[in-house]
Amino acid sequence: MERDDYGKYILVPIDFADYSVKAAYLAFELAALWGSEIVFLHTFDDSSTKRTVLELTGKLKALFDSERASGRFASVVYSVVIKKGVPEDEIKKFVKTNNPRLIVMGTRANDQKVDELIGSVTSEVLSFTTVPLIVVPDSSPIKSYASVRNVCYATNFTDKDIYVFDDLMQRLKRYDFNVSFVHVLENNESAAAMQPAIDAFQKSVDSKYPSLKKKIAMLPCEKDVPYTLDKYMKDHGMDILTVKMSSGRGFYNMFVISLAQQLVYSAKNPLLVLPYMPQNVNKEKQSDAAKKLMSLHRNMARVNFFNRKRV
Repeated sequence: MERDDYGKYILVPIDFADYSVKAAYLAFELAALWGSEIVFLHTFDDSSTKRTVLELTGKLKALFDSERASGRFASVVYSVVIKKGVPEDEIKKFVKTNNPRLIVMGTRANDQKVDELIGSVTSEVLSFTTVPLIVVPDSSPIKSYASVRNVCYATNFTDKDIYVFDDLMQRLKRYDFNVSFVHVLENNESAAAMQPAIDAFQKSVDSKYPSLKKKIAMLPCEKDVPYTLDKYMKDHGMDILTVKMSSGRGFYNMFVISLAQQLVYSAKNPLLVLPYMPQNVNKEKQSDAAKKLMSLHRNMARVNFFNRKRV
């Protein structure tokens, strides 16, 4: 049964730059598909005058209204909210109050954001978001959601990945694309040792989405994980990269968020970050495959721990 408790809004933080406007077009398309409303959120500080902000807002609304008048996004309701304050603080308040269905953010080209990687608004949002976040680089070749055909899903083949992928499929509301489940082998990981987890993962996905075109790829790490994933994306014509992000503030989550930040920096295609919220998982309804995966990974963790103790 499909979920119907997703938030009604798509949140688009916007600063009127070209890259944020590009993200807005994707948000319009998704809102039309899902029947959602869009909230464009702009924040300003003492260095900007409210008059300037209102002028820019007027130009933006004129652009979007012309698109709606043309029939391209005729059914989409949107609003522009202007707040004085820190962008990430206002985004956090909106997420906590309204639980949007999705956040869509545009980013600059790689050569323009080298000095802004740490402490950027996107990095801050990644540290607290409880809803999916799509990052759209201004250099992205993707012009529309409808043009997405090949999805790369970075996975560890855990029970968490099953839950997050199922949530993703229910949000996307389409099954006509190809999915590559990709794992980057690090720290002397063995593909053979992971095979039982892979088999259980594949069994679960096959049972839920038998018509979905999918494949599994185990990649030796080249340089680092972001580089390896980017190379796979380029070599195999992937349109969008999807990565899971665990909630909480433990050491593991710090690592995952750091990886997501690196992917935001290096991404040339849209990046979809999916939060795993354990409090939303109904353990009584978990599939046998998911429970088996949980047990397998606990055993693998014990083996890896004792192997390290012997070194």
